[in-house]
Amino acid sequence: MKKGLYQFCLNNLQAFSGQLKCNKASLKKLEQDYQFGTLKEGTLYWNEQDRDNLIARIKEETDLTLFRDPYRPPQSRTQSAKTDRNEKQNSYPVSQNYILVNCLTSLKLNQLQHKMSPFVSFGINIDASQIQSVEHKQIILVENLEVMALLDKLVIPNFLKEALWLYRGDVNKRQTTGCAYQFFRNFKETHQLICFSDLDPAGIEIALSCSAHYWLTPADSFVINKQLTGDEKEWFKQNKAITFLKNREGLPEKCESTFSLMLQYQKTLKQEHMIAHKIPLELFSL
Repeated sequence: MKKGLYQFCLNNLQAFSGQLKCNKASLKKLEQDYQFGTLKEGTLYWNEQDRDNLIARIKEETDLTLFRDPYRPPQSRTQSAKTDRNEKQNSYPVSQNYILVNCLTSLKLNQLQHKMSPFVSFGINIDASQIQSVEHKQIILVENLEVMALLDKLVIPNFLKEALWLYRGDVNKRQTTGCAYQFFRNFKETHQLICFSDLDPAGIEIALSCSAHYWLTPADSFVINKQLTGDEKEWFKQNKAITFLKNREGLPEKCESTFSLMLQYQKTLKQEHMIAHKIPLELFSL
């Protein structure tokens, strides 16, 4: 988290619950990037649980405790090692400036084509600052890491087989690719941005909040009711995303119809299910 946003939190979110008009960029960033609070009719509402979740997320990112610690700019571990015995103290994740990308053909970056490894892999980690141009027409943001290694198992339209696939990252400090969303949004005006997420409320929320133009999802949303063994547990962990979607006005047609089926069946379907059952995927406008 950058200093300006951290200071905004210190100045405005001391209360355990509250509301603020969502006309500030800082509030929108908190809602979109940190899933803080619930946006309804131009006002962001938060409660004690939202506040606790935000404190935990910032602690994970920066090792700072919000409302207690003053802001200290994080450094690389090498920089911290110059003065501190604990090189991890207030250091940003090693992978913070890197993105994980993969493709089904050759990687087309900086006006050059690069061969991918012949081995099954999640792709390659690249310092995002070194990427000056992307020669793929589509960039697809992927929710789950395992999918990155199984792109050839997806049932997708042929024209997407030339796309660049980008892992969105993980909140886990050791796995995070913190600038994936920023990298993705940088190409909003020049490329087709596509979100490929789980078929669940959180997946729809990701698709709506990541700045994608399209959602890559099963053509037939009724697969949400696919007969599988075991009890459905994930649905009951997603109250926050469910509330977000219920309060969101003007959901795109595919999102609205899919969410209605989710409410009806109270079930979810993960990207791994889509791969395992060879479920056809299509693009739908956001």
